[in-house]
Amino acid sequence: MRPGTAWAAAALATLTLGCGGGASPTRVDVHGGAAGAGGQGGGLATGGQRGQGGANGAGGAGDDLPACEIAQRPDDPANADGGANPVDPTSGACNTIETGGQPVASEMLDAVGGGAREDGGAIAAPSGGTILDGDYDFVRWEDLPGTSSIRRLRVFGGGTYVEWLVSNARGPGPDAGFASKWYDTVAGSSGSTLSLSYVCGDVLVTSYGYTARGDDLVLFDDGAAGPASGTLFSVDTFRRTCTRP
Repeated sequence: MRPGTAWAAAALATLTLGCGGGASPTRVDVHGGAAGAGGQGGGLATGGQRGQGGANGAGGAGDDLPACEIAQRPDDPANADGGANPVDPTSGACNTIETGGQPVASEMLDAVGGGAREDGGAIAAPSGGTILDGDYDFVRWEDLPGTSSIRRLRVFGGGTYVEWLVSNARGPGPDAGFASKWYDTVAGSSGSTLSLSYVCGDVLVTSYGYTARGDDLVLFDDGAAGPASGTLFSVDTFRRTCTRP
């Protein structure tokens, strides 16, 4: 199931929200996101400051990031009955990630096969890499323009367990409000594919193409089972804000 289609439908009863990549302009996507791919990220700058990413690029991994407030993986609830009666993902019970913050506005995705054309004509495509533990904020969303979203990740266990919060705008305008969803996944990477198994909340996207470069994590969502198995709907870029041992 595409994330966001079922749970956001009620909130959008009188609105048609376009959040898809080149596919359907009526698709509601809570899991697509921002990609930064053009420039190369800086390394560790003089004086130990974290290097800044280039325009539309990935930032370098910085040793000056603070330690995350939550150091160890929490004992989050699991879905009951083997997933037959999942925890309500809109209840906030799956994890304790807080809502709020600065929304990221969606922008037009220029999909080229399994990748996205960036500024200057370069194609950003999944390349794999090491996903660093820590907390991540949503910083860019390539999809369809006209909406906004707030998203956060907490990554534990060498990139093997991820807590998610996704808050999508209910409609246009600053007073529309946001519909939020929380869920937890076990993650495994192979090559440039990130596979997810849901342990709390609804089962949504089960596989992404991904690129991990320093503090940036870019997810390529083609709505299918792998980065090259369907039409690219959206590209999400998350940036790490703190470190976890």
